[in-house]
Amino acid sequence: MMTTIFFIFSNFFILLKLIFIFLSKIFLINMSNIKYILILWCSFLLYLIRIYPPKRFKILSKYRKYKLNLMTKYKLKTTTEKIYNICVILLGFFIFIVGLFFFRYVNSNQILDLKEKYMLLKQLYNTTPLHVSFLNISLLILIFFLYICVFIRILKYYKYHIIKRHLYFIGNLESYNFYEKYFLNQFCFTINFCHIYTKFLNKIETLFKNFYYKKVNKKQLNFMEVDFELVFAEYEEMLKYYDKYFINPLKFLNDTKKTMLLFEIIIRIHYIFLIIILIYDIIFNDFKIILIYNVLPWTFLIDFYIRFSLFVDNLWSPHDKYLNTILYSKHLEIWDKNTLIIDGEFYDYNHAKIIYRTYVARDFVKDFNNL
Repeated sequence: MMTTIFFIFSNFFILLKLIFIFLSKIFLINMSNIKYILILWCSFLLYLIRIYPPKRFKILSKYRKYKLNLMTKYKLKTTTEKIYNICVILLGFFIFIVGLFFFRYVNSNQILDLKEKYMLLKQLYNTTPLHVSFLNISLLILIFFLYICVFIRILKYYKYHIIKRHLYFIGNLESYNFYEKYFLNQFCFTINFCHIYTKFLNKIETLFKNFYYKKVNKKQLNFMEVDFELVFAEYEEMLKYYDKYFINPLKFLNDTKKTMLLFEIIIRIHYIFLIIILIYDIIFNDFKIILIYNVLPWTFLIDFYIRFSLFVDNLWSPHDKYLNTILYSKHLEIWDKNTLIIDGEFYDYNHAKIIYRTYVARDFVKDFNNL
């Protein structure tokens, strides 16, 4: 969720000029009734986005039906759905990846003077009555939250269609050789930053251990050739040195919380870089946004790679194959509360419930405590 919020805010810079134009238009609207209608309309849209789809039910049968629909909605049932699914994926790729990168690239040389825009808005604010200014500010806040919510819903809808296609391919024997073996396992997981990060830490840990034990064993052999009592103090100093510069780093590498904290910082370091550049523009460029537009296209590529890595890392193939078996079965029957019959074979129904609770309900983010 946090990476999604940061992604939305990074796109916010590209739209700043349009936003200031929109703000000035809102302030110039003289009819308060129109602003009341816009506020009510935006509030109603936010309410609809919040309550849909419903996730809490007072009647247990409705909740069970909702869970069943949540599972079966990931099935591509007809040829029309398959074509629509491919169209959404391709359209989303050209809009969210190619389109946004191109839009950032062509705007990389623009300049936005925050002082000029601020003075314009201040002048409009001072020339309007207090209650109208309150309406303007309320409307702006609602539109801002509406922008975030709509953007998040669009991204979730796009992920939903990618998951549908993924579940269709993951258990399809005809596409196994290409999709699962080559595309998913050999390509996606190989270039996945999470995989590279873990592999890098393991490599560093191995190098530290090998170098440490090699040096310690060498010192021990040298000390065995002389009187041990004479070099005991020197040997202790040597061990303290290696404990400080080798054992402590190894403890850090084996500390899951610290390595995860470092990982969280690394995957957001480009956002930290954007904030630093924004501060630089404000302080040294006299509130003129210049440099940040130059780096936005390239931070977008980094952001896309990080989001792709997190998406791939959160997938869990055993659960996906089990879901494929359920979704694309020819005959599905609940034998009892613990058993499913899928195409004449018995399956553990409790396992399906665990997959729903720890994977599907978590928006296909695997739970490391239930693997």
